[in-house]
Amino acid sequence: MFQYVIFTSIEGKIKRSGDNSGYILNAAGVEHTGESFTLNPGTVLLVVPQQPEGEGPWHQHRLTFINSQFHCNETYQYTAYRLENRWMNKSILIQKGITLEKLLEHNGIGHNMAYTTHKELIKIQNYDFPTEHDPPISNCCCKCRCNTAT
Repeated sequence: MFQYVIFTSIEGKIKRSGDNSGYILNAAGVEHTGESFTLNPGTVLLVVPQQPEGEGPWHQHRLTFINSQFHCNETYQYTAYRLENRWMNKSILIQKGITLEKLLEHNGIGHNMAYTTHKELIKIQNYDFPTEHDPPISNCCCKCRCNTAT
């Protein structure tokens, strides 16, 4: 079984990067603002953290190291966390207001960093993608998102 949940930024806890190219993801700075729910044994949960000011999920180009150089992958991807309740007979209550940091520290939850694309996020049922702040899909690897290939 697969579920997803959106974690929104806590005002004042998420800081801009030093070069003003975006926000720095901090697990202590995003929280679950929806209704509390139960994570049953064996259930996989995709956590999508959202940036402040309606900027949507954290976006990035993944880097690949080839022949002593870093190369940007062409597709834009979004940061997410894949969590799984690894208890065999115990459900975990995900309460409203819990931060991602506390959820990752919870006993019985296994987690790893995941990446997802714009298409995959849209496929998730009822996912409300912020249309006015969609990042451009391009080959641009610079921080300005100028839509030009480098």
